[in-house]
Amino acid sequence: MWGSRIWAEAESQALYPAFVVAPQAPAGQGGWADAQCNAPIQFPERPAAAMGLALEILERLQEEFSIDPQRLYVTGMSLGGCGTWDVIARYPGRFAAAVVLVGNGDPRTAPRLVDTPLWVFNGARDPFVTYARSMVAAIRKAGGKPLYTEYADRGHNVGDRTYCEPDLLPWVFAERPK
Repeated sequence: MWGSRIWAEAESQALYPAFVVAPQAPAGQGGWADAQCNAPIQFPERPAAAMGLALEILERLQEEFSIDPQRLYVTGMSLGGCGTWDVIARYPGRFAAAVVLVGNGDPRTAPRLVDTPLWVFNGARDPFVTYARSMVAAIRKAGGKPLYTEYADRGHNVGDRTYCEPDLLPWVFAERPK
C-alpha cells in the first residue's frame, strides 16, 4: 500500500531510478516467514514458499534486465517486516540495505545482520514493540549499527509515516554491500 507507492512515484524515480517489485504473500499460506510473527520467534530451517517465489521473481528480473546486484534493497511491514528479517538473515550480503517496519525477528540471527545497513521503524504503542527493540539491541551487541526510529504516537500502523520520511530514500540508495 505505502511501501511500493513511494518507490514508484515519478518524483522518486527521477531521483532514484529503480525497478520496484512488490510481491504479496498468498493469503492463508503462512506469510513470508512460515513463523508465528506475533510471538518470540524462531525461523524454520527452510524458507517459506512465498519467500522462495519472491526471490525467484527477483532472479528472473535480474536475468532479463540490467539490474545491479550490488543495489538490491528489501523492505516490509508487519508480516512483511518479519519476512524481511528472515530473508536478510538467510542471505547475508544479498541486499544492500533493509528497512523493517513493525516486524518481529529472531535475535539469535543478529551476528548475521551486522554488515547489513538497517533502518528499523516501530510504533511505541505497538503491542509487539519489544520484539523490534530486542532485534536492534541484539544487532548492536553483535557489532552492527542499525538505525532505529520509534514513533511515540503510533501503534502497529507506521507505514504511512515511515515511507514518507524525507531521509529514507536518500539513505537507502546511498547504501551498498560491505
